[in-house]
Amino acid sequence: MDKNQSPINILKRVYFHLENKRKKHLSALFILSILSSLTESISIAILIPFINIFVNPDTFMTNISLKYLFNTFNVKNDELLGAISILFILIVIFSAIIKISFIHFSNRLTNTITSDFRIKVFDFFINQNFSYFTSHGSNEIMISLLKKSKFTSQLIMSSINILNSIFISIAVLSILVLFDPFNTIIIILSTALFFYAIFKIQAIKAFKVGEELNSKLRFLVDIFTNAVGYLPEIIIYNLRNFYSKIYRNYSKKNAQLNSDLASIPQYAKPYFETFIIVFVVALIYFGNLSEKSIVTNISYFAILAFAAQKCLPLINGIYKSSIVFKGSIPIVIDTLNILDNAKHNSRILNNSVENKKILPFQDKIKAENIKFQYKRGLPYILNGISFEINKGDNVIIKGKTGTGKSTLINILLGLISPSDGKLIIDDVEINENNQMAWQKNIALVPQSIFLNDASILENIALTENPNEIDMDKIIQSTKIAQIDNYIDTLPKKYNENLGERGVKLSGGQRQRLAIARALYRNANLIVLDEPTNALDRETEKKVVDSITKSKATIIMISHSDYLFDKFNKVIDLNKFK
Repeated sequence: MDKNQSPINILKRVYFHLENKRKKHLSALFILSILSSLTESISIAILIPFINIFVNPDTFMTNISLKYLFNTFNVKNDELLGAISILFILIVIFSAIIKISFIHFSNRLTNTITSDFRIKVFDFFINQNFSYFTSHGSNEIMISLLKKSKFTSQLIMSSINILNSIFISIAVLSILVLFDPFNTIIIILSTALFFYAIFKIQAIKAFKVGEELNSKLRFLVDIFTNAVGYLPEIIIYNLRNFYSKIYRNYSKKNAQLNSDLASIPQYAKPYFETFIIVFVVALIYFGNLSEKSIVTNISYFAILAFAAQKCLPLINGIYKSSIVFKGSIPIVIDTLNILDNAKHNSRILNNSVENKKILPFQDKIKAENIKFQYKRGLPYILNGISFEINKGDNVIIKGKTGTGKSTLINILLGLISPSDGKLIIDDVEINENNQMAWQKNIALVPQSIFLNDASILENIALTENPNEIDMDKIIQSTKIAQIDNYIDTLPKKYNENLGERGVKLSGGQRQRLAIARALYRNANLIVLDEPTNALDRETEKKVVDSITKSKATIIMISHSDYLFDKFNKVIDLNKFK
């Protein structure tokens, strides 16, 4: 991660990834911010004559601008205080309306941008090649999706709040400068120097906390998912206390980091309040204010108090937003790197016309001297594999553990590309430009079967629109997969909910449902990765017999020698070792 990226550069990168609609919303928010600063300056400007007239009505006679304004509207001398009071109240109410609008709109926009970035991150992950997921853990992906994306909008809104606070502060202080340039400039410069010193000290700490929080974000999710995954072993081996202790330690550390990051911005209020009070008292003592008239001093301190009431929260807001900005940078850069890759990948996918149509499969699948290694320098999982599969063949892949059966399947599926060699379909070499087009021919029964917490019908069809489900095909698929009789015994039949990860089904039932899912796709090629190892021999034979009688080309991994007679071709990976 580049720690030296400037805030402007980071904001440019974030802005680049915003939707056009959000850019317009930000512009509208910016306009609201300017209006807010203008109303604040006008309210201060009106407060000055209000106090002067209240303390000394003769002020009106010496103020040419006020005299001209009220004469224009035929305001009499005895109506001056009431007129200016009404004007002041109206300006304050209008200012409040703008502030409420700003708060509502900014909060709505913050959450909308968070959603936008979360969607972008999800779209990036879902469009990655299979090899990406073999090198990045699911927990890392989940953290990026659910946790890190919110920091991007946090950074944007921190920037907007900083600008809004600066605009209003400048507007308010400008009026004070016009009224009393010398003392006001001294107050502004002293406060600015104090602010800068405090910010520099705390910003370093915030950035370090942000870095550590970024590195720790995934640990709590890791521990929880590991505990769920190892739950039977945890219970049997009595490891509950072990996992509980680890989770407790990381939870406390995470809480401490979040507490530190939340506390640093909140320190500003007592810092600045103490400084301003001490400084103003010193200014009164050393400022020779006795040389000025009582009316002038009363007016100035009334306006100064009003300005302080306005500006102190703003200065605190600038400090707080700046610290949040600084603490968010390490996490935001990670998210931006993901989104930069997403833009690049989306251009590749959009430019690939071949992937938009199905790749014809009329003749054969040919593997030419395929080699594969997960990383350069590591041993080859596959080393020089060559074979041909004709359309309509029933092919079984066998081999000892570690011979690369699942790896070969993943290459045939177009999920990963060979390190060397070629996969050719009807004389067309498969590459990143036509992988998706090839995959449109394929149905898959994976070794690890995922079932959603939904109905049997939805788990088989995996369709976007439930109204498009072909019930006849569903029933036919479940018959071939030998799961129809079990479904008929359920109270809700095909509408029965399976529970999380299909917890209500046995291992064999999950496998048969996965087979039915693949058959439902009506694909040219069905690939099965050890799909029947949880079935008894009799059911396994029935399922395989039904599958191999379909019109599709079948490629299946199996260790069951008694099934080989149902296949017309065997690829033995032991021979390539």
